[in-house]
Amino acid sequence: GIAIGALLAPRLIPLAHVRRARWAAYGLGVSIVCLVFVDELWMARGLLLIAGICGGIFVVPINAILQEIGHDSVGSGHAVAVQQCFENVAMLVVTLLYTWSISSGISATTVMAVLGFTVLLLTLLISYKLPQSSP
Repeated sequence: GIAIGALLAPRLIPLAHVRRARWAAYGLGVSIVCLVFVDELWMARGLLLIAGICGGIFVVPINAILQEIGHDSVGSGHAVAVQQCFENVAMLVVTLLYTWSISSGISATTVMAVLGFTVLLLTLLISYKLPQSSP
């Protein structure tokens, strides 16, 4: 799914319209929340495919704009390195939180629902804070 989204991203979200990437983040959050209500394998696979496509559509324009902005300030290589470091730390923290949650007896469906709603809430907050005049 991520590869499909990455291939679609340049056509759907050119750099001049990078604000559109937030819709893919909303789609990612909704698909994660929907996983909680699914008990059929084929539906879970479909939702995971949709989540992957949304993730690819989201991350490609964000990475491209980060490289463009970074090129003008600290250099695109440094900007990407900082971003990847942050992503790795975030994945480690989320993995630790997930492991702690499961070992504390919290169900996997509850953890997935919290993750999905967190993605939706953060996307909503970031969308609200975006300046209206920039792409």
